[in-house]
Amino acid sequence: MKLRSFGKLFSLVAVLALLFTCAFVITVNAEGAEPETTASEGGITIEIETAYKDQCGKIKLTWNQVDGAYKYVVYCNDEHIANSVVNYYIISDLDVANFGDDIINHSFKVVAVDENDNVLDYGVLAAAPAEHVYTETVTPPTCTEEGYTTHTCSCGDVYVDTPTDPTGHTKADAVRENVVNPTCTEAGSYDSVVYCSVCHEELSREEKSIDATGHTEGAPAIENNVAPTCTVGGNYDTVVYCTVCEVELSRETTDVDPTGVHTWVDADCTTPKTCSVCGTTEGEANGHTWTNATCTSPKACSVCGETEGNPLGHSWVDATCTAPKTCSACGETDGEANGHVWVDATCTAPKTCSVCSTTEGEANGHTWVGGNCLTPATCSVCGDTADSVIGEHTWTDATCTAPKTCSVCGETEGEANGHTGGSATCTEAPVCSVCGETYGSALGHGWINATCDAPKTCQRCGETEGKALGHSYSDATCTSAATCSKCGKKNGSALGHEWTDADCENGSVCTRCDAEGDGALGHSYSDSNTEDFIVYEVCEVCGAKGSFSKVQIPEKHRETVIKVVVVAACALVVILCIRALKQPATTTPWYKRRKYR
Repeated sequence: MKLRSFGKLFSLVAVLALLFTCAFVITVNAEGAEPETTASEGGITIEIETAYKDQCGKIKLTWNQVDGAYKYVVYCNDEHIANSVVNYYIISDLDVANFGDDIINHSFKVVAVDENDNVLDYGVLAAAPAEHVYTETVTPPTCTEEGYTTHTCSCGDVYVDTPTDPTGHTKADAVRENVVNPTCTEAGSYDSVVYCSVCHEELSREEKSIDATGHTEGAPAIENNVAPTCTVGGNYDTVVYCTVCEVELSRETTDVDPTGVHTWVDADCTTPKTCSVCGTTEGEANGHTWTNATCTSPKACSVCGETEGNPLGHSWVDATCTAPKTCSACGETDGEANGHVWVDATCTAPKTCSVCSTTEGEANGHTWVGGNCLTPATCSVCGDTADSVIGEHTWTDATCTAPKTCSVCGETEGEANGHTGGSATCTEAPVCSVCGETYGSALGHGWINATCDAPKTCQRCGETEGKALGHSYSDATCTSAATCSKCGKKNGSALGHEWTDADCENGSVCTRCDAEGDGALGHSYSDSNTEDFIVYEVCEVCGAKGSFSKVQIPEKHRETVIKVVVVAACALVVILCIRALKQPATTTPWYKRRKYR
């Protein structure tokens, strides 16, 4: 009886003590309780819209509406940045430095509160703002200036990289300028100029001289010729001129002795033989040679024409068909002839005078039809047949353009010989060496296509046309130098890879050609409390969450856990005490009773 009473008393005291303890713990902890606003998870779903990607660093946060929310408090990287009364907020003033490996990730937190600033819900999202999207423009190098690549983003950001060395000048063959041709006595000159075949900049200029050509002697010429006479000597100048500038090169005077021979003029009727040069005479005059007087003229000298006496007068003969009245002595006529009475000509007889039988002209001749070298012809007028055929053909030799031809009937045989000889050039047809006529056509230029370094050139005569094509270099790559797409010539050297740094999950990659370099580094895990109560392995390098490690109560939740444990323990003790008070008194321990076995 005593034991049972003592147990009940003990149980009652224990229950009262536990109740007092729980009340004390709950009361003490309730005094410092505040709303939690820094949780890393929540019911608000945050999203980033992509409508602002063309404005680098400007993003739009949106989240789901929370019932009863008065406003939303927006944090970026735990820094309060705005209060919003709507479920979106545009962020345009972030300090974004997302070039290369320095990409900044922003942690956004949105907390919904009521009018009394009580927290209703929250949400957390880690995200990066829009990155620059660059367009590359390659400026190739010139002879004197570097090439480079310009990267331009639609937001206006620009940077330049990948410089390439200037190509340097490419010397073309020297050309002559300002040419002053030499003369016979004066030297000429010209400028020997070398240009760059790419940019045409003048690289060098050297003045050079051309020796004077010297005089070119022509054939000797005779000037100032004074011919000698019978008694007086003569002379002449032998002169040599330059055939180019016509300057007198030499002059030599040559004397000529008198001829000593008179130039006689024959004696006439009244003058003896006389030298026409010096006037010397020899012998006597010839005297007159008289001709008899005529009907109209007195006696006259047949040499000098001197006359003597009177004319004899005419002795007339009557006119005939063909002659007027005529003097029988001198043949002088008076009036006109009577004229013929003509009978027309026939094929075989000429026109004939019926009075005097005089003929005029020739017979008309037969008008032969059908005759040739082998067949007699027939006269189409009188019907006579030719006495004989023409006979064998009378051939003329073939020429360059005509075959062998009968000169009588025009029949031909064989073919023309054709032109021969002469050589055609690119621009001129050949000339026949037989007849001198031009035949055929010029060959035309045999062009060899222009190359990067040389213009189009005729392979026969060397004439050129146009200019060299010039090189067309492709852009240099990581592994290949800039290459001419036409001739394959290399320019400069390969750019070489630009590797990104490898990280835990990704190997290094060339930013230009996407070639793969070193492999991923792999994660370096260590324990980290990334969530409430649960501890995961977290990479010390990149922060990636790995596998589960252990369960751990965060400091901020320990008071809550303690409260729950104390309340649970108190409840268990109360239950056990009540149960003990209801049991009858016994000396058998509770754990040995049948009910608990």
